[in-house]
Amino acid sequence: MSANHILIIDEQRAGRIFSALTTQSGYQTDWAGAEDILRHEIDRYDLIVISYPYGRGLMERLAEQGRALLVLADYVCDELSSILAGRMNCFYTVKPLDFSNFGKLVKSILNEKGAL
Repeated sequence: MSANHILIIDEQRAGRIFSALTTQSGYQTDWAGAEDILRHEIDRYDLIVISYPYGRGLMERLAEQGRALLVLADYVCDELSSILAGRMNCFYTVKPLDFSNFGKLVKSILNEKGAL
């Protein structure tokens, strides 16, 4: 089992789906709504998966902190691109997701993070 710990920040239905997918892949996974994030110790997570625009304000703070971040966007826009431009460990993909590709993307990000 992988030692990587992932936090999913999204609305309840989507968050629980992505949490189940990452747990099935062997990761330790927690889910939180944006309003519940203060109950989690952010530093213990190797990757944070967050929905945009749902978690926009929080996403900006996490990106500024240099957190490994995967943004699941409802649409592509200049605002999102500019927030993440030039930041290490920040990636995004557009929903709806192919769940197999989502798992591969998570694995790739965590492997890249470990190589830094």
